[in-house]
Amino acid sequence: MGSKFSEYISRAASVEGFFLEQAAITWDCLLNYQSSHYIKGNFLEIGVWKGKSAILSCLHANPEETCLLVDLIMFDEAQELLKNLHSNSNFYRCKSQNFWQNEANLHQFFSSCRWIHIDGAHSGSACFNDLQIANQLLSEEGIICIDDFFNPSYPQVTAAVFNFLDQFPFSLKLFLCGFNKGYLARPYYCDNYLRYLLENFHNDLSMINYSGKITLYKTSRPGDFNCFGLREYQGKDFVGLDEDGSKILI
Repeated sequence: MGSKFSEYISRAASVEGFFLEQAAITWDCLLNYQSSHYIKGNFLEIGVWKGKSAILSCLHANPEETCLLVDLIMFDEAQELLKNLHSNSNFYRCKSQNFWQNEANLHQFFSSCRWIHIDGAHSGSACFNDLQIANQLLSEEGIICIDDFFNPSYPQVTAAVFNFLDQFPFSLKLFLCGFNKGYLARPYYCDNYLRYLLENFHNDLSMINYSGKITLYKTSRPGDFNCFGLREYQGKDFVGLDEDGSKILI
């Protein structure tokens, strides 16, 4: 499908919301990876508000893919904007737990979503509940993105994520974090995303004139914690092990 980043920046510029540019470019690269590897599936966003991040999901969605957009407080202009971008969008003005309980046909979306963004209520219990929903809907090759991960304003979100990962280690793993987001995938598919980040992520950034702006950190060995971290550019594309910064092990 190709990068949608430039179009996203243009369309989202006037939309109120909180979505860092570096997070948007990371989404764009990961969604391009999915498209180039023929990974298809639906999209779920819990917490839409005015639609700033959902714009990027709608731009990447293929016509046959459904965007499920859930928010108790969803603005009419957001609904109109997103529907115009992707006509195959379903809107649910409710709490996420009510969406889960009341949508009679939700079973058709089980294990079908390739991209899920959790940005709903920010209590620990709400985040844990949303992860339960996401775990049911995520496909084998999909990604769950958690908003405000490692944000010191919401430590309960980070705690809820690690609590969930501890309880369900065979369901999800953290493979990437940074710029206010955490990224989870199925354990047996994480290696593919880790390899992409190591081998092609920065190439993709350079193709859309975004090189020299993000550094990937991999300061641990796979047996310790197999996850990349994203930071603003530190003069190099990668930082590896503390004992040898040139060594990246996945």
